Amino acid sequence: MKTQVWFGNIEFGDFVKGRDSYPCALVHDISEKAMLSEEEADDYMVAHHYDSYLIPSLFKGEIYYRGQK
Repeated sequence: MKTQVWFGNIEFGDFVKGRDSYPCALVHDISEKAMLSEEEADDYMVAHHYDSYLIPSLFKGEIYYRGQK
């Protein structure tokens, strides 16, 4: 199934508060948005020389925006 994938400069990590850890993605810049399957995303990223990608509908964490949306 195809879903929206964001390509660009995105950092992934965990926000830690006390003993709790919350996954998060910090989006610095989105260079392209494409409709792809989850299986196609990694090959597309490599072929187009992007640093990283994010599939918002599948990401189980908080998404923070630093740059453009």
